[in-house]
Amino acid sequence: MPGSWRTNLPEIMRGPTERPPWKAAATLDRIILVALVLVVILAACPSQAFGEEASEPEPPRRAVIAHEGAPGFWFRRDVALEMLADLRELPIRQRELALLNEQLELREGQVERLREMVGLEREAVERSLEAVEAAERRASEAEASRDVWWRNPALWVAVGVVVTVLLEVAAVAVLAYVSPG
Repeated sequence: MPGSWRTNLPEIMRGPTERPPWKAAATLDRIILVALVLVVILAACPSQAFGEEASEPEPPRRAVIAHEGAPGFWFRRDVALEMLADLRELPIRQRELALLNEQLELREGQVERLREMVGLEREAVERSLEAVEAAERRASEAEASRDVWWRNPALWVAVGVVVTVLLEVAAVAVLAYVSPG
């Protein structure tokens, strides 16, 4: 249907005031550029952008000290508690590590056995393919020997007919020679 609203839908939607595509792309580029600039500005100074006040810096987690001439470290209490918790978990983690190492050794043994099995399977496949090829070769040789001229049934029928005729002729000749008459 020429002139239908369905065929003219793009023209109807575009309308007479639509911008050319290059101007729409330029406007989109400007919007993206402005958004990118705002993101960079907000990322550079987030606390001032949102009206937050700068918080006090955290005290250091450790400090080097000397006590009666002996060097050492000072830790905050929360850091020391974290270290103590880590030390308490250390034997458990070491046992887990030992178990994982044992499991890894077992898996490596399994992988080695699987590789051996794959090698044996490949050898078996090669042997079976060789057996199939040999069987096909024997079958083709048997078929070729079956088609040899001396195995042709027509030949043996002809030989039988000739021999029968010769025997009859010989029998008739012998009977004619032996009979008086």
